[in-house]
Amino acid sequence: MASSLEVRVPFLDHEVVEAAFALSDADRFKPLGKKQVLREIALKDLDRALFDRPKAGFVLPIDRWARDVLRDEMTLTLGDPQLCEAAGSRPDAVGRLWTASCGTRRGLYWSRVWAIYVLLWWCREYRVTVR
Repeated sequence: MASSLEVRVPFLDHEVVEAAFALSDADRFKPLGKKQVLREIALKDLDRALFDRPKAGFVLPIDRWARDVLRDEMTLTLGDPQLCEAAGSRPDAVGRLWTASCGTRRGLYWSRVWAIYVLLWWCREYRVTVR
C-alpha cells in the first residue's frame, strides 16, 4: 500500500490501462506519489481535501468487539482452564491478560488477547492439543 501497488477493479479495465500507458512518464508519474492524472481526470469534481491528507490505514474494531459483543464468549473461552492447558497456555496467565484487557491498561493491545482467543477457539473446535 505504501508503494501504491494495490489493485482497484476500475483501473484494470483495458481502456484505462491503455490510456495510462499512452501517457509519457512525466505525465503519468509526476509529481511522484500524488496520482495527479487521476485527480485531474477522474476526480476533478471531488473536494481536494479528500486527497491532500496523509494516508490512513483501516483498522477493524476488534478491541471493541472483544470487550462488548464477544465479551461473554471470550470470557468463557479464555476462562476455561482445561482448554488453556490443552493449548499449551497457563490458565492463570490467560485469565490475568483477559482481565487486564477488559480494563483500561495502557500498552496492552487487543491483538495479544485476540491471538490467544483464536488459538483456544481453534483447539476447542478441532479438538487439538498443543504440548
